[in-house]
Amino acid sequence: MMPFFLHTDIIEDLYSPRTAAMDFVSELVRKRGKGNLQKFIQFIVEIFMRYNEASIEVKPYRQKDGALLAIGTLCDRLKQTDPYKAELERMLVQHVFPEFSSHVGHLRAKAAWVAGQYAHITFSDQDNFRKAMHCVISGLRDPELPVRVDSVFALRSFVEACKDLDEIRPILPQLLDEFFKLMGEVENEDLVFTLETIVDRFGEEMAPYALGLCQSLAAAFWRCMASSEADDEVEDSGALAAVGCLRALSTILESISSLPHLFIQIEPTLLPILRRMLTSDGQDVYEEVLEIVSYLTFYSPTISLDMWSLWPLMMEALNDWAIDFFENILVPLDNYISRGTEHFVTCKDPDYQQSLWKGLSSVMTDQNMEDSDIVPAPKLIEVFFQNCKGQVDHWVEPYLRLTIDRLRRAEKPYLKSLLVQVV
Repeated sequence: MMPFFLHTDIIEDLYSPRTAAMDFVSELVRKRGKGNLQKFIQFIVEIFMRYNEASIEVKPYRQKDGALLAIGTLCDRLKQTDPYKAELERMLVQHVFPEFSSHVGHLRAKAAWVAGQYAHITFSDQDNFRKAMHCVISGLRDPELPVRVDSVFALRSFVEACKDLDEIRPILPQLLDEFFKLMGEVENEDLVFTLETIVDRFGEEMAPYALGLCQSLAAAFWRCMASSEADDEVEDSGALAAVGCLRALSTILESISSLPHLFIQIEPTLLPILRRMLTSDGQDVYEEVLEIVSYLTFYSPTISLDMWSLWPLMMEALNDWAIDFFENILVPLDNYISRGTEHFVTCKDPDYQQSLWKGLSSVMTDQNMEDSDIVPAPKLIEVFFQNCKGQVDHWVEPYLRLTIDRLRRAEKPYLKSLLVQVV
């Protein structure tokens, strides 16, 4: 099944009367708020009242939806303005939260979205915050997909605002289960942002779920790639969601950094992504991919031969098109040399020392390279000599010549001092 693509389309927004109406209201309240904010809120309150008083057959559902959109859009203004800011909790309890159980799907979705907009206010009754958060979590299982997606969006704010994580802790496994299901249905960067927030807040407690999360994110990543390749229309949003997946993978690796044994389990899931995206196919996500390589080469108990197979890809990219990412490539290369010194020195096929020399001499002799482009090169030469002391004496002369030649041309003080340090 091809996943459903959900994203905010800027072009679509241009033609959307809802967006136009809300832009108008935001501008009106920003530029001429004094006389108009009160009138507008009065208008919204009247819609709420009419809705509450009407019998179920004739309730103005669409007007209530519009009124909720307005309240959500004006949240920043209302949070700061008297007398409204003192009334926000009551307004949510009376007019927003009841819609969590509405029989009308779009009102359930709108209730979740508005609740998310106001999750950070100070609730005088923590019970109201708790109820709203649990309604949003229940929304992840709603039969209607848009309700599930708006609930994911809102959940991020509740997880950020939640003071007592024990509220979420007992249901964390079910919560992540709902995430995995949704990731199979929807490609949406908000999903990934919410997941990142959960991983961020729970840190090492995510360890039991780390492998499952990484597998789900890797599968989502491949789906994003497939759909953006298959359809130009979704290319941008597919790429955005793909970047989101990689960022979330990094967040998970960071959260389990003190548990090296987990890296061994996760590595096989990530290797195919790294192999493909360290080539020119990955130019748009190169920074994110290199960050994952950096985590795996730094925190794994040892650097596996599979991980070593990525070295030639990075050197090839550096020599070909990736000079802008030299600073990012420096990190994993440093890890390979400092944590896998023995393999680096003894392996002859491929010859990593020769590969390093080829890459560095090419960069440092290139007349078109600015001083600032090649700053990582002397740092890498230092890493090489400091870690391989006594085993690479035959490289001292070639590197010395290379460094002194480049020093003659160097203009920037910072590069000069790095080159002198190498000498």
